[in-house]
Amino acid sequence: MSKKLVFIMSDSESYLRDEVLRYRNEWGFSSSNIKSVEEWNPALAKGAISLFGDVSMIHLDLTDKNKLKKFVSLISDKTQKTMFEEDGWFGPGLIITSTHAQGTKKVETLISKAGGKVFKKEKPAEMKKKLLNKLYLNKNVKDFLDSYSGDDYQILIYISNQLNNIPENEQKEMTIEDLIVRLPSKPGAVPPWEFINPMLEGKTKEAIDLYKRSVEGSHVLVTMQLARTKLQLMYRLKLLQLSGISNSKEQAEKLGERNGPNIWITANVAKKLNLKTTEYLAKLALRTEADLKGYSNADPHLVFMNFIASTCLAINYNRALPLNL
Repeated sequence: MSKKLVFIMSDSESYLRDEVLRYRNEWGFSSSNIKSVEEWNPALAKGAISLFGDVSMIHLDLTDKNKLKKFVSLISDKTQKTMFEEDGWFGPGLIITSTHAQGTKKVETLISKAGGKVFKKEKPAEMKKKLLNKLYLNKNVKDFLDSYSGDDYQILIYISNQLNNIPENEQKEMTIEDLIVRLPSKPGAVPPWEFINPMLEGKTKEAIDLYKRSVEGSHVLVTMQLARTKLQLMYRLKLLQLSGISNSKEQAEKLGERNGPNIWITANVAKKLNLKTTEYLAKLALRTEADLKGYSNADPHLVFMNFIASTCLAINYNRALPLNL
């Protein structure tokens, strides 16, 4: 049986808080049976069992660099070292957390020798991968979340907490739209999909104005992914229509989508356009997304607004435009 002793290092205090909560639950302690301290005292472990038999675990928070140095000095002190050599010196359970990685070697050695686990700092890309793997979302939604978070994995911690109480099967059924409503947004901002319907109607100014408002509480890659998904869906619906499949229920089944407004509205637009136009729009979306991900040095907002204008122009005239427009 592994000992209830861990040392976790991370740049994110939110992540550390979540890990403390996770281990507390995993080890079977209630919220009232955890003592959070910034300095170690051997009396903490000895007093972890109350007169009534209640058992408490300890969270030693070494986020403050001076507290970390003080603890390192304590475990290095020859007159104090023997207390850390005693079996079970850490009591019924101990979690040590720190946002610092430098100067922790002696703490790591102490925990390892006592049979505990040490979790070192991970690079942002590794943290993103770990946090995404904890979610049960489908690949399309995970890809969206990956793009949305960029280099900041903190948003994934927020989302993970939002989804914790949602059953695995319900997470798998979630769409990008279902997820977006759970993302934090700025006051006055509109949802990042609001510009799409005006764009599909060829209303350039309205679509661009709504995009400007939506991006206040979002990211250009979020709006791009939503637009790409919509235009790719429209192209696929056009192919089905040309194959003689016009029933929305059958279309939804063929495409693995829900039979609802997303299919109905997009199919109506597809009916008005020829195949070359819908194919052009799908390709335009892919090329624009590539530009936004680093294939262009232009301002990303100008790139996206040009994409909206090109889409509206192609829809209004039902024509495939040059992709370098």
